[in-house]
Order: sequence, then structure tokens, then C-alpha cells
Amino acid sequence: MFRLDDAIALAHKMAEMRPDLPNAYATLGTTYKVLRQYDLSEHFAQKALQVDSSVGIWPLNELEIVYCRTRQYDKEFRLNQKYRGKAQFTITRSLKQLRLVEILEQGVSKFAAKYPCGADDLNCKVRRLAGTGTRRLWQGHFQEAKSMFLQTLPLLPNPDVLYVDIFNGLAQIAAHEGLPDSAEYYFHKAIDYHFTRFGSWMDRTYYADARYQYARFLLTQNRVADAEAQLLKAEEIDPRNPLNYYGMAVLHVAQKHEKEALVWLAKALEWYYPDYDEIMAEPLFQNIRETKRFQALMKQYFPDGSDRPKVEALARQYLPDIFGKG
Repeated sequence: MFRLDDAIALAHKMAEMRPDLPNAYATLGTTYKVLRQYDLSEHFAQKALQVDSSVGIWPLNELEIVYCRTRQYDKEFRLNQKYRGKAQFTITRSLKQLRLVEILEQGVSKFAAKYPCGADDLNCKVRRLAGTGTRRLWQGHFQEAKSMFLQTLPLLPNPDVLYVDIFNGLAQIAAHEGLPDSAEYYFHKAIDYHFTRFGSWMDRTYYADARYQYARFLLTQNRVADAEAQLLKAEEIDPRNPLNYYGMAVLHVAQKHEKEALVWLAKALEWYYPDYDEIMAEPLFQNIRETKRFQALMKQYFPDGSDRPKVEALARQYLPDIFGKG
């Protein structure tokens, strides 16, 4: 119900009553992650593991998300190496976050061979098909991505938040193909999908991402007010998501409001907008990239430039069985 203050209070009460159980600490790790208070999320997830190292993937998953979102890639890969015996800890989120598709494909292929879907496990098969569609979208193989998304849709259970991601992908493909009516249709399928009765706090990033992509599309249609409304709604749904602020930066620079754009870009970077390469390639940032403020921000948050070479090197160092020659 997104009553996070109540969740925190109850979890602390749980910890007082049974400090020997990991549940309260894991719950706090999750709740602070949702609030994007990453230092507290890390603290309580680690506390859960200290109390009971056999608790399972729950606090491990929170730590992995925190390390990925805060660009502490070395910590994420060390965590992955330590717990890679669990299927969920084999393909790191960092590779997905930076869309390192070529190296990710190697990992996914070996992952699928090591952990094949059961004969009757439709959920596993469908999610792997959708994941391949997403990677094809990232690669710009739009027709292949579209085919996979359309194959996935009738196989998904209802409700399922993966619908949001697939409709979002189909909308982006339609926009790329120059079909604005189809793009509009699919974007609305994404952002309107079961939100009131199904969109839990766990799913909010899917909706926020769809609204960000919709806002980018609306800007190409010169519907600036509508684009801003989508970004404001995205912030309401998923507070402090850096995509929301990055979208506002793009919106303002498109209107030639360069000072305001830099303010929003700074806010996106403060909340760990991850992709140096994407910022440097953004065509609308052509003018502000020459400003001292832009250059200072990039030096502050990306002192070594792109994280991509670093993450690829970490993958090969820590996951040789997945990404090596073997």
C-alpha cells in the first residue's frame, strides 16, 4: 500500500521482539531501498545476513540492487561471486543497467544452459522470451524485438507487471517506425495497465520508465505540457527515480531553457543517473555540453568517464565461468 513509514515502524517493532530473526532487517533493507535511502538499505540488508546467513536471496537481492543503482559495481560483482551458487546471482544488474548487450548475451546463454526452464515452466520460458525481446530492442533490432513481444503477450498471466514493460517496448518500436498513433496506443496500454489494483511498490519503476519513454515521445510531437505532466506523474509514482529528473533536463533543454536543464541534470546525477555514454550522446545536450557547469558535473560524477569498460573488466574478472572462454 506504499505506507512506508508504517512499514518501517512495524519492522523496528519486529526487531525489538525477535532480534534473532532476519525478517525485520530484510524488510527495512527493502523499504529503505524503495525510499532510495541506499546507505540505510545496505546497512539493514547486511544486518539480516549477519543474523542469519542462510536467510536466502531476499537481502542479497536488495544489496545487489543498491550496489548497482549507486554505481558501486565492484561491490556488486564481489557479491555475485560469493553467492553465484544461487541462480538469481549469475547475471549482474550492472550489465543490464549499462545495456552491455554483447557481453550480457554470453552470460544469458550460459545461464540458460546451466538453469534450463522446466518442461512445464511457462513462466520461465515467457520471461526469457521477453528478456530477449528487450535486448533486441536495445540493439536496435526492432522487428525481431516486436515479434518476441507479440509472442509473449498472450502467454503472460493476468495481471502481470511484465505487460507494462512489453507495451512500453512496443510503443518505442512504433515511435521509431514513424507510427505515432500506434505508439500512443501502446504507451497508454503501458501506463494505464492495472495500476490501481495491481501496481505495488515493487512495480513502480516499470510505470515510471514507461512514462519517461512516453514523455520523450511526446516531446518529438511538440506536446511539451503533456510530456511534463508524464514526468511529474512518474515522480509521484516512483520518487527520486533519476529518469524522472533526466527527462526534465531533456524537456527544458528542448525548450532552450539551458540553465534549468542543467539544474535537472544535476539532480539526476545526484540520484545516480548511471549512463555517462548516454548523456554524452544525447543530441539535445549539444549546446550545454560546452558549458563549464556541464563539464564540472560530469567530472564530479564520472571522474573516470564511462563505466562501461570498468564493468566489462569486472565481469571478466569475477565471472570467468559465465563470460570467459570456457
